Amino acid sequence: MTDEEIMMLEGIEEKRERWSQYTCNGIKVPRVSAILSATIGKPYLERWAANLGSNYDIEKKKILATGTLAHEMIEDFLMIGHIRDQYNIPNSNLLKAMNCYHNFVIWWNHMKDNGFIIKPLFIEKQLVCPLYGGTCDLIAAITNPYNHITKNYILDFKSSKAISPDYFIQTVLYMKAVDYQRSIGNIELPEISGVGIIRVDKEKQNNYEFLLADKGTDFTFLNNISAYADNMVYWFYQYQSIEYQYKQFKKNFKNGKDV
Repeated sequence: MTDEEIMMLEGIEEKRERWSQYTCNGIKVPRVSAILSATIGKPYLERWAANLGSNYDIEKKKILATGTLAHEMIEDFLMIGHIRDQYNIPNSNLLKAMNCYHNFVIWWNHMKDNGFIIKPLFIEKQLVCPLYGGTCDLIAAITNPYNHITKNYILDFKSSKAISPDYFIQTVLYMKAVDYQRSIGNIELPEISGVGIIRVDKEKQNNYEFLLADKGTDFTFLNNISAYADNMVYWFYQYQSIEYQYKQFKKNFKNGKDV
């Protein structure tokens, strides 16, 4: 199926009313996170939620608030070189968010000490294409001290316990959105050479993990991720269509009178 055929599936226009945050060419598109949530099973999250019982919503809000605060702190560091004096988030989330922030700064200084030059180009940049939209944490130009070559990368910050393949699927989808924007003449966005994940631990100090996939050295990996990501997007749209058709079928079914 082509992108055009996917967008013309039965029921998709009706579904668009729920997709309110991102638009491409004036047309509403789903969030990348919504596509990932619908297509990637997370049984361990289900078990975690079941174990929490009635406390699930409370714990989920705490985790989201911690991640939001950590992102704000990192963004302030990138823009003004330090964190602000006050943030509009409960202090109960402050310690874990501060751990994330300090671990990011440790990563940043480690890269700098090893001769890498990192220049932020876009922070919290919204990216869209005809099939989806999302906001990436950072697009940065990184100069390698060993060959003095500068390349542009999409980088995402995570405060999870480990880096998962899902994060690369997410950032590759962002990269494909940049490629689309450039193909239609958006010269504001630079050519992207790869994607990276910076995991900053929220529980432990001096604990981070960094993985970077480059189109040159990691072509096969990124190409496979790209193909898989396309399948996920198409599956998402096809399921939206089937879900719509099912509701129409159920609505029109006449209690077995047509049997």
